[in-house]
Amino acid sequence: MNLDLTETIRDQFERNTVRQYELYIYLLLISGTLILAFAVLEFIYFIGLVIVSIVIGSSITKLKPMKTKSQYELDWVISPVECKEGDLVEITVVNVSEKNKDFFIETPVAWRITDQDNNPIFDQIIPSPINIMQYHSYRWFWDTKGVDPGFYRIFPSGKDYYLKKTIKITK
Repeated sequence: MNLDLTETIRDQFERNTVRQYELYIYLLLISGTLILAFAVLEFIYFIGLVIVSIVIGSSITKLKPMKTKSQYELDWVISPVECKEGDLVEITVVNVSEKNKDFFIETPVAWRITDQDNNPIFDQIIPSPINIMQYHSYRWFWDTKGVDPGFYRIFPSGKDYYLKKTIKITK
């Protein structure tokens, strides 16, 4: 379905700090498991489970995701993610930061498209930095004319991760 739910959930988790009540819910579930185990397991197995629960519980209480604000100053929209050869794919970058942002000062490549084997297919070149005002966007169109059917990924400039949406081109 190309929804990438795991990545979306991970991104949401990384953007927010873990709320205190979520920690209490996990610890409550561990406690419930221990109570149930005490009622049904032999003592030696119960002690082993207590040790494992202590390790897991202490790990959960120390859980605080890293929050890198700079990673989330720009958001990307790709549409459509499935098209026919020769269609245009709209690639939009949105400034979601609290101030105007100069888009990609360090390199003239705004984004790169690779095939499923990570071979570069297309680089979007920008001759000079683009200033995107707060909550505004800038968009490009990738013409898929002459592009072989298959799966493609988009990497933002200077980043080694793709934008989590795979573009599928069909005949």
